[in-house]
Amino acid sequence: EAGPELIGPFWLANIGLVLLSAALMAILLFTYIRNFHRLRSKFVMGLMVFAFLFFAENLVAAYMYVDLARAYGPPVAAPLLVINVIGLLGFGTLLWTTMR
Repeated sequence: EAGPELIGPFWLANIGLVLLSAALMAILLFTYIRNFHRLRSKFVMGLMVFAFLFFAENLVAAYMYVDLARAYGPPVAAPLLVINVIGLLGFGTLLWTTMR
């Protein structure tokens, strides 16, 4: 019987990035919820939905990356790493501007 399959460093980096993005989305979601209680704005409600959907998307991506890592190596993981870095920078910028 073979031992457990190891996940390569590119896949681990992708998983870490999407989990970090999910954490940023959770912070944004709680911020938007707090703002909604104060403002009761439909715009803020839309931001809450936006943050929740991207939070869920990043959690699903982390789960899927674990599965994909078993079938695909660095040729798939490396381009995803670029995409996930760009996404994290975008979410980080949104969080930074929201908190100012």
